[in-house]
Amino acid sequence: EALARGSYTAFGGRFVCQNLEYLHPDDKVFICAEDNKAFLNEMSMRYHRYIGHELKDRKAERKRLRERAEELKIRRAAQAAHRQQLGGPPAAAAQEVPGAGTTLGAVAAEDPYGGAAAAVPGATTSPLAAAA
Repeated sequence: EALARGSYTAFGGRFVCQNLEYLHPDDKVFICAEDNKAFLNEMSMRYHRYIGHELKDRKAERKRLRERAEELKIRRAAQAAHRQQLGGPPAAAAQEVPGAGTTLGAVAAEDPYGGAAAAVPGATTSPLAAAA
């Protein structure tokens, strides 16, 4: 019927008939849930999903993370420049130990191997710090 008309309607769209294959009635067709493409075996459909959909999603996520890292890098550079203009501590010293102005930050600066966790109720120390 579709071959006689030259097109068919499916999933809310009209498609031109091209490269049609006649299938045996016992053949099972696997359909991709994302784009409704049909495949003759499950492995072909899985390969299509991986290459066509999953890798694109991963690539987009990596691009987003790279852009976010670049934004943070620019923001940190601007903050460091602003601190230098105000005569504050150098950016490297401020980034070495978060919370360096607090008691916990001072302890962390003295013991970088996890001993500072003992100063925090409920915190655990690293196995290396316990062995020392």
